[in-house]
Amino acid sequence: MHILLITTPLFASLASAGIFDSIQSVVKTDDPAKALASWSYTECGHANDPITLHSVSVSPDPPVPGSPLSVNISFTANEPILTGAYIDVVVKVGYIKILQKEVDLCEEGGVLKDTGISCPVEKGDHVLRKEVDLPKEIPPAKFTVNAKGYTVLDEDMFCVDVFADFLTNVGRVGL
Repeated sequence: MHILLITTPLFASLASAGIFDSIQSVVKTDDPAKALASWSYTECGHANDPITLHSVSVSPDPPVPGSPLSVNISFTANEPILTGAYIDVVVKVGYIKILQKEVDLCEEGGVLKDTGISCPVEKGDHVLRKEVDLPKEIPPAKFTVNAKGYTVLDEDMFCVDVFADFLTNVGRVGL
């Protein structure tokens, strides 16, 4: 559910760590990524998870590397989400895992920072809004991001897969 909010800061931190330089050599292209050819998400959780995702929208759509991105996520908290909840994120390019990170949902600087939502997240409907800057160093590649949320008791909270194709030309052979 919060995957776009998680991945865009992660893309920024990956860029500053130089990880995209090595991915760029794997992709074997000198073309800079210009625009997102496509993106989508799929819920991979269970019907009785504490969080139900309703929609995800981004602006601009498609996102553009090096530009600001507005993300809106509509969801229902089927039960209160308490401090200590976290998200396990795995980012892959093709079949290559480039990042696995646990991200706190509630702590200062966590996923909910600057969204207007704070912990505990009350039971009910919510719209999470966040502005992020996409790094310009995102290479032309296909990314798969899996985010699994867990409650403070380590129980499943939600699961979402995001597919982002940053290839510069639709139809170009890539990862």
